[in-house]
Amino acid sequence: MFIIQGEDDRYGAKNLVAGLTLSESISMVWIPGAEHGFKHHIPALKEAVAGACQTILKASDPLASEAE
Repeated sequence: MFIIQGEDDRYGAKNLVAGLTLSESISMVWIPGAEHGFKHHIPALKEAVAGACQTILKASDPLASEAE
């Protein structure tokens, strides 16, 4: 599971979430300076989503590790 979160999100700012114990299967990606709606941070959000998709695709492709 991927969680993409703005560091300044009023519903889950980094300083609030940092103390939580999350499963090792959860990957957190923080967007510096971003709030809940990622306003003014869309390029960083797109990059984070693309990275998450690439990771998922590699994990679901049994031949991906052989190609590297």
